[in-house]
Amino acid sequence: TLTSVVEDKEGVIWAGGAYSMIKVDKDSVIDVTNKIPPNTIIFDMHIGREDGKIYLGTADRLITIDGDSVSFLDKTNGVPNAQFWDIYEDDAHEIWLSSAGGGVVKYDNHGIGWFGRNEGLNIESSIQDIVEDKNGRIIFGTELDGYYYYENGLFNKLELPELKDIRTGYSTLYNTEGDLLVLTSSNGSVIWLKDNKVIH
Repeated sequence: TLTSVVEDKEGVIWAGGAYSMIKVDKDSVIDVTNKIPPNTIIFDMHIGREDGKIYLGTADRLITIDGDSVSFLDKTNGVPNAQFWDIYEDDAHEIWLSSAGGGVVKYDNHGIGWFGRNEGLNIESSIQDIVEDKNGRIIFGTELDGYYYYENGLFNKLELPELKDIRTGYSTLYNTEGDLLVLTSSNGSVIWLKDNKVIH
C-alpha cells in the first residue's frame, strides 16, 4: 500500500506507504524498504528543495534520509506527539510537520520548535494539511477546528464569515503562483480565497 509519492532533483520517483518504500527511475523499480525501520507506516513524503533530503512522516516519528545517513525525530527529542501526517517546506526552506493531536513542529537548521496552546493553537485538533500563501502566512487545516495561520510567531484562527460553520478541513494551494488558496472540507465545502477574500 503506497500513500505518498515524490520526485527528487534527478527525476527519480520515491513512493512509500505501509511497511514499504520503492524507488522508480526510467529503467527500474527498486525496493528500498531496507532504508527504513521494520514495520514503518509512511503517511507523507517530502524531498527537500534545497538539501535534497528525503523526509518521511510516519505513525511514530519523522525519518530523514540523507544519502546513506538516516536520522529520526520522535518523542525522545521532546516532541509531545510524533505521528506526522503532513510535511511542508516553506519559501524559507523551513520544514513544518503536522502532529496528530500534538500541535505543530518546525524543523530547521536552528533546531526543533514546537507550537501548541501557548501560541494560540488548539492542539486537541489534528492538523491535516499545511500550505503557504503568497504573503508568507503558513495555513493549517485542522480536523475539528477549522483553519489557522501562522504569522509573526503566533497562530491565529482564520476568521471569515464563510468559514464559521466549517470545522473539518484540508488546505490546498491551488496554483504555483500562490495567489489563490483553496480550502476544502470533508463536509463538502470548497472555499476559494484570493488576497484573504472569498471569491467563490
